[in-house]
Parts: sequence; structure tokens; C-alpha cells
Amino acid sequence: MMLQTALPEYDIDISDIILIHRDVYYPHSTYSGYSSGRKSYGFVYVISGNAEYISENERFTATKDSVIFLSSNTCYTVETRTDEPFHHYTVNFNIVPQKEKNGILYEYLSGDKILSITPKTPGLYESVFTKLLSVWKGKKSGFHLNAKSHLFNLTNEFFSEFVASQVNSHDYEKVMPAKKYIEENYTSTITNNMLANLCGISETHMRRLFGDVFKTSPIGYQIDLRMMKAKDLLLTGLYTVGETAEMCGFSDQNYFTRIFKNRVGVPPLKYKNSH
Repeated sequence: MMLQTALPEYDIDISDIILIHRDVYYPHSTYSGYSSGRKSYGFVYVISGNAEYISENERFTATKDSVIFLSSNTCYTVETRTDEPFHHYTVNFNIVPQKEKNGILYEYLSGDKILSITPKTPGLYESVFTKLLSVWKGKKSGFHLNAKSHLFNLTNEFFSEFVASQVNSHDYEKVMPAKKYIEENYTSTITNNMLANLCGISETHMRRLFGDVFKTSPIGYQIDLRMMKAKDLLLTGLYTVGETAEMCGFSDQNYFTRIFKNRVGVPPLKYKNSH
């Protein structure tokens, strides 16, 4: 099983695309249009040349085939220090704010770091950016929807590679038994001690490694799985809140309601009736 397919579920809801264009920064120049913040999210694909992205806390040199993700909070300047122009594609877009302030992508979407990958298949990314620009410039009927479909694919490919690149494979293998057990028994009572024994390491060590790899605690991951199941059950319209709580492993309906509202943003009954 490939590592990226075994990582926790993640999602991004793109609300609208602002601009797609191909641009060039000229040699030995500084571009400071985003020095006070982007205000929107963005992807950049480097066609040729190189440039240095400089934020308050980091410097990153973008070279040919680099793919960069910039959050709406990112403040930076771009400097081209060579004699070669910096040719690149840019896509600026907005996403629906996440109600669930947890999960493996939350810190990246809400933070101000410059995220980048050197893709394993750069031709795939170049093809998607080329299609995006063609659709955007063509302005044919349904072009917004068409562009979004390509952007969703781009976003999924990028974060699949990026998240996998952040995981220490040795640590991942250490806590894989715990993750697998949670996924197969998430409606049952699970303790950190049980999971630590499965991994053959101490409870403290297991919790730390699990958090480092999956950006959530073992119990947090269990709750995430329960919430995904609960949302599916509620949306069928076949089960009451109490029945849903029981089917997801909660013996106390009030506790389930509190957890659901905290994670999803609305109480389960309101969620059920509003979809």
C-alpha cells in the first residue's frame, strides 16, 4: 500500500477561482505585491528560471518544475537574482473556511508557511496548469466549473505528495498497527495503552509518534472516523440522532451531540435537517 493512500482523510472545499495566468518576473528584480499578505490562496508552477520566495521566517528557492502552495495568510516578496527570467503559472482562489479546526491539513491552510514539492511527475502538473489557463482564457460556457474540476485534481495531487513527504516513514511504520486497529474498531472503546501494546512501544512514545505523523492524537483520529460515519448516517435520513450516536460507539447522546457540534460546527439534528 502506498504511503499517501494510507494517510488520514483530508478535504478542501474550493469556493471560487479569482485568477489564472502565466506570468514572467524579469531578471534581478524584486516583486513585493504580496508583502502584506495574499488575501487568497494560490498555486504556482515554475516553467523556467528560478526565484527566491522570502517571508518573515523562511527563504525558499523555486526552480524549474517546483510546485508551490501559498495560503491566504502568507506574506512574502519574490526576488529574481539571475540573468534568466522567471516564467511561471499562477492560480489564485478561495476556499470555504474549515469549521473543523483539526485534521492533517488545518495547520497548513490556516498558517503562513510556503509549501512546496518537487513533483515525481512534473509533466502531470504542467499539463493541469496548461489546461487551467486554456479553460480560463477561453471563457466558454461553464468555464468556472471546468476550471474548478482541474483545480480540485491539482489540489489533491499536490497535497497527496506534500503530506507524504512530511511523514517520517520509520515513525509511520511504528504506529501503523495503532492506526489500523483504530480504523477497524473505531466504534469500540479504545485506550492509548491498548494501542501502545500493539505497537510494542511505551504509551508516551506512541502518542508522540502518532501526533507527529498524523497531526492528531490516536483518540482524536478515532473521533474523526466516528464523525465521518455519523455524518453519513445522518444524511441518509434513516436514523435518529440517538441511533446514530449508538451506531458510532457513543453510549451518551448528549456527549455525542457536544462532540459533533465541536467538530462539525453545528448540532447533529441541525446537520441532518439542513442537508
